[in-house]
Amino acid sequence: MLELSLAPKDRLMYLLQYSRPTGTNKKIRSFVVNKNAYQNKTPGEISQLKEQKAKKIIEERKVLLKRRLKDIEIREGVRPFTAFGRSPRPSTTCFRTKNS
Repeated sequence: MLELSLAPKDRLMYLLQYSRPTGTNKKIRSFVVNKNAYQNKTPGEISQLKEQKAKKIIEERKVLLKRRLKDIEIREGVRPFTAFGRSPRPSTTCFRTKNS
């Protein structure tokens, strides 16, 4: 809690510095608490934890990108390609009709 002895302008600056907007309403703010997860760890353990965290973030982004691409394909009506490079179903233009 900020002291009431601060000037209103200073109090506002501290509020903006240590809080974030909550949801879509920019007037409602939440207090930010940063937890030091690397306390009492060796430098090797810290680097290993950071690498694991980076890998996890990369995987989450890949999953999100795949989901977005799938949604775009569904919206646009684009069918995904098969492993053959083209559709396994033969084209109907190669068949002759009886009249020709």
